[in-house]
Amino acid sequence: FILGAILIIFQIIFFWYLRIQEKDQITPPKDENTHMFSILKRYIQNKHLRVAYLIAFTRSAFWVINYAFLPLYVLKAGFDTYIAGYLLGIIGVMLLLAPIIAKYATQIGVRKSIILSMCCGGFLHITTGLLLEPALIGLLLIVFASFFNEVSDVVGNLPFLKVVKPSIRTEMTLVFSTFRDLSQLITPMLVYIILFLGQLQDIFWIFGIWMIFVGYLAMRLPRIVD
Repeated sequence: FILGAILIIFQIIFFWYLRIQEKDQITPPKDENTHMFSILKRYIQNKHLRVAYLIAFTRSAFWVINYAFLPLYVLKAGFDTYIAGYLLGIIGVMLLLAPIIAKYATQIGVRKSIILSMCCGGFLHITTGLLLEPALIGLLLIVFASFFNEVSDVVGNLPFLKVVKPSIRTEMTLVFSTFRDLSQLITPMLVYIILFLGQLQDIFWIFGIWMIFVGYLAMRLPRIVD
């Protein structure tokens, strides 16, 4: 616990040092754009903003699934519970790779990086789900998939920031920022339905297909995102 607390404090200091500062000054919303339903309608009507929301929603849902069901997968694979702690620790340490990931992701292109991370993470999840039973190889695949989702974490908000107009950024942010809460609400509900109708491995291949689908949608983002 002491080591964990030290690492958390280090990460807070580290990411505060790397905090992103917006160059464009955020303007206050206009009176006609302050109604909740009008803001939501305007957001949904923009196809690029819809894709940006799904990208953010998916990467958040990924962590909901992994942190909740990776320990269960460890137990089903026949390992002790502390193995789950080690794996989650390894996944957490990947956050320290954010500066390196950001450097190479911007060189490759934000759009291409998101497509690559979603498709690779989805493929690894599908492979995990198609295993006959939980096994060590499945745990390794989940860890590798977590790395690709970390890529989406690093650059996943940039599509929204680049496609939204600065004049309506404040209003659209109200909608976009709900992706985390919505993913934490909807994902467990859908997962429990899958577990009721199927088995643990079904969670991973179904979510893997969804990730690849979102990667396909990311192909339609404008080149301004790069």
